[in-house]
Amino acid sequence: MLKALKVQDVTLIRYHNGVQEFEQYLKRRRLKPKDVHSVDIHMATYFADLCDAGSSYNNATYVLFGWLMLRCSENLPDKMLLPQSRAALKGWCTRYPQSSRTGADPLIWHLVALHMCEFSPLLAAAAIVQLDTYARPSELLRVKKQDVIRPSTKHCKYWGIIFGNSARQEKTKTGTQDDTVLFDSTDRPYAKQVLQMVYNRTRRSTDSLFGQTTLSEYEDVMKRARSKAKLGQFSLTPHTVGHSGPSIDSLQKTRHPEEILARGRWRSMKSIQRYQKPGQMLASMNRIGDEIWVQAKAALPKLMRKLRSAL
Repeated sequence: MLKALKVQDVTLIRYHNGVQEFEQYLKRRRLKPKDVHSVDIHMATYFADLCDAGSSYNNATYVLFGWLMLRCSENLPDKMLLPQSRAALKGWCTRYPQSSRTGADPLIWHLVALHMCEFSPLLAAAAIVQLDTYARPSELLRVKKQDVIRPSTKHCKYWGIIFGNSARQEKTKTGTQDDTVLFDSTDRPYAKQVLQMVYNRTRRSTDSLFGQTTLSEYEDVMKRARSKAKLGQFSLTPHTVGHSGPSIDSLQKTRHPEEILARGRWRSMKSIQRYQKPGQMLASMNRIGDEIWVQAKAALPKLMRKLRSAL
């Protein structure tokens, strides 16, 4: 195809790989799009899954432009094709700017969670649990009491969460089951205390730890909290929380790359490359004023007191 000559070989390879991954996605779900319209619908859904799984926005663009270049045979200009997929990309970029993929310092999350207590102590607890587990916000909100692992003996002394519990025939976004994340972070011991608080207040084993909260409600509470904390100009969202744990663990070298990969439940080392480049996160944190850092450094004890009182 002559139009493939418009791009460099390295870009063409990315297009090819992106299209192949999309086609494997279709095959796993036994989807057989018959025309460009059905391709558009499935691709938009695929982008939503990629976004929720913490994939790179750029990877999604390789799929769209790669499909147009390598698979499309329509007699229309490319710009008129795949409108739903383009809208999905636009929404992704608008809601989660690429700077949000870099994460934020745990101290900032302590401050945000402290202000979240004013609106929902339970979601403040969710933010702390998510920070330690790298969990995607939507999957965290689905966790039930029966998904929590409690310490049983001195040899099994950790709290943990099972994602994609096979006992309920559930699967994670990546199609796996029984992915277990232990609360064994040496620099975030308070996270297991927060999990224990939430666990103890949840009555039935089939009840969700964080109630019937939706992702939009979680996002709204965090948005109001960061405004109260005078951090409204920063991209601090539930998705950013999930990126912060691996960013910090990589920067501080508290976990090896293989451990970060396993904890985040990603499929390849390529998925964690952005966490090994802390420049953007450090640059973003440097824009936060000294007075806010003073508040952030004092936030954790206040947060824990509020959570113990409320939960």
